[in-house]
Amino acid sequence: MNVSYTTNRMIFDWSHGIGLEIPESIQSSEQKDLKANITLPWTTGPGIGYRFTENLDARVDFKAHSTEVDLLNGQQKLDYIAYTVGPGVYYRFYFGKKTGFGLEASARYWFELGNDLDGLDGSEFKFTDNQGNARKFDTNINGGIGVNVALIYTFGKTK
Repeated sequence: MNVSYTTNRMIFDWSHGIGLEIPESIQSSEQKDLKANITLPWTTGPGIGYRFTENLDARVDFKAHSTEVDLLNGQQKLDYIAYTVGPGVYYRFYFGKKTGFGLEASARYWFELGNDLDGLDGSEFKFTDNQGNARKFDTNINGGIGVNVALIYTFGKTK
C-alpha cells in the first residue's frame, strides 16, 4: 500500500508492505547453503522524488524491514530490522481522471544500509550448528533490482 502527496514537480510518499518473502533466486550462495527461509512480516518507509510528468517520477525510498530468518531447518532463528535505500523510477495508472486511486509500477535498485542485529556495518552473524560446526550468516539481503506494482492513493493529484 502506498500513499502519496504531489506538488507540481515533487512527490512525497509512504509505503507499507506485509508478508513478503525473499526468494532463493536473490539469496547469496551462503544463504542458500544455510537453507535460509527469509521473510519480511512488514516493510515500511518514506520516499521523495521529482515528477517528470503527471504519472512518471524518479524517487528515492528509505525503508525499514522486519526480517525473520530460519537457518538450517530451524537450528538457528533470527529476528531483526534491516534498513535499505532504493532509487527508482515509478509510473502511475489512475482508475479515472477525478480519482487519486490507482496502480503504481516501479523498478528500484535496493542498497542495504545495515540492521539492528549486527549494527549498521552489515557484519556476519556467527553461530554453531547442531553438529558443532562454526557457521556464519550474512544478514545483508541481496537487494538488486526490484520490480513492484502497488495499490496507491495520491493526495493533491491535480496539482
